[in-house]
Amino acid sequence: MKKYKNYLFDFGGVLYHININNAIRNFSRFSSRKEIFDAKTPDFLINNSTIDLYEKGLLSTDMFRFQIRSDFSLNITDEDFDACWNSILLHLEQNAFDVIKKLSEDSNISLLSNTSTLHYKSFLSECADMFSFFDKLYLSFEIGFRKPDANAFQYVIDHGNYVPEETLFIDDTDINTKVAARMGFDVLKINNPSKLSDLLHTV
Repeated sequence: MKKYKNYLFDFGGVLYHININNAIRNFSRFSSRKEIFDAKTPDFLINNSTIDLYEKGLLSTDMFRFQIRSDFSLNITDEDFDACWNSILLHLEQNAFDVIKKLSEDSNISLLSNTSTLHYKSFLSECADMFSFFDKLYLSFEIGFRKPDANAFQYVIDHGNYVPEETLFIDDTDINTKVAARMGFDVLKINNPSKLSDLLHTV
């Protein structure tokens, strides 16, 4: 089993259970044009330009709420808006803490996550103990780049002094792992956080 000097983890879908459809369903309850939510897949939000800007830290939370209200014709309070947005977040994978703790015993551990200020504030307390084993959290709204932009990976290389060939990148999407592989990282795709513990048997 190969041991790596560095492990670079995605968050949602790897360490943490998420369901983007929750936000689509919950936001639709407050929309005057419910038809725009009909039969939508998670890409409806993943590829939304306003969300892209917010997760890059280029929009304030107030501006994010304003623009999403406009985009989706929402009549919604800030409190309900935040609850809908954060309904994407479910819970930490039960084995995540143990896996990260074990790997951190003789390797560097970092996070590279597409996330937003609202989400981070929501999951931080739940994940604080696990995050204590991380050397660095590279959060898209802080670094200004989102995966699969190669600049996100380059940021980790430059600021974390991570040599790609000494680093395993773990993510749940094809596009992110393909970009990382092109940049020289070893990659592992995990389709479900419940499979996270398998990582200890494959590296």
